[in-house]
Amino acid sequence: MMTGKIAVITPTYQTPENWLRQCIESVQRQTIGPVEHIIISDGDPNFALSAGFTGTVIQLAENFGDYGDTPRWIGVQKAIQNGAEIIAFLDADNWYADDHLESCIAAAGLEKAAVVASKRMLVTLAGDPIDTCYMCGTEGFADTSSMVFFAPAFEALRAWGDMEDWQHPIDDRIVWQRVKSLGFPIALSNEVTLNYRCTHQLFYESFDLPIPDGVKTAMDVEAALERWECQ
Repeated sequence: MMTGKIAVITPTYQTPENWLRQCIESVQRQTIGPVEHIIISDGDPNFALSAGFTGTVIQLAENFGDYGDTPRWIGVQKAIQNGAEIIAFLDADNWYADDHLESCIAAAGLEKAAVVASKRMLVTLAGDPIDTCYMCGTEGFADTSSMVFFAPAFEALRAWGDMEDWQHPIDDRIVWQRVKSLGFPIALSNEVTLNYRCTHQLFYESFDLPIPDGVKTAMDVEAALERWECQ
């Protein structure tokens, strides 16, 4: 199994406290390490962490409003500066299964891969399971929080800082495309180790579930996908 210092990068902006706490605790429970959790507050003036967090916090002075992409790129640079050999991502409203990093690293080792992606479980705003996402962790698509990068593929992470404005709503697709275009070997763990909180209306519509208050519409995502597919 490939090992080395691991960094997990989490951008956050006005994330509910209990969601962020669940995210942080899931990183702390990982069965492999050492893991440095780098949290980047995207210009949130009210951002605060409860006592006991031992990772790295970066407080940005302004909100970039780009789906966390600039904070992710800042986090990548910090992770590399701190000696990370493996970089993973975890959005503040999601959380890992305890063996997420271990299973991803094992899958990468078996395939001699530079990038690996896991499956994800779709969950409600309250955290109740909906179903396994059939798209994520495939050659065609990987969610941001499902991706784990090893040092030979760090070049692909520059995509977080290179995106055009219209690409931010589909940032995970842009990064996954960059990985493939650069020819880095990919492994798919096939383990459902990412819990993805569904904050978009389309997921509830897809499963014929009641639509909770406060979820987002997907108009910006749909527009970006249409433009991307026409290229």
